[in-house]
Amino acid sequence: MSDTIAMTFIILASLLECDYTEALYRKRWTLEAAFRALKSAGFNMEETHLGVKRFENMLTLLMIAFAAVFIDGLVKIESLPIPMMKSRNVQRISIFRYGYVNLLHDFWTNVKNEAAKPTQKCHVLRAGTHYRSQPLIY
Repeated sequence: MSDTIAMTFIILASLLECDYTEALYRKRWTLEAAFRALKSAGFNMEETHLGVKRFENMLTLLMIAFAAVFIDGLVKIESLPIPMMKSRNVQRISIFRYGYVNLLHDFWTNVKNEAAKPTQKCHVLRAGTHYRSQPLIY
């Protein structure tokens, strides 16, 4: 296998027209990619072991998060396209993964920047005093 070029084949079998079958398969593949992202490529949904109601709530939140990450990936592509693999002429990572990595990077950069800021001095209030250090009148 090392001397040969690896090839990827997609075999579709359907009674429907070819153009329609391809479009339908593309939509299905998009859903498969979304569930892969939810299950193992970022959100690890299967490791939660929740009951049905809590799982439904979590799935709703994960779908919102997935949409946000995917949109962030689309926005990021406009300024910096995803690199292509030369051997297969496909993107190196998915749009979801691109957005996911970008959001994580932005989040931790923000945390680091906030942690590096000097803290403001806090004035400790003694019991019975006003915030201006004046005694409270009861």
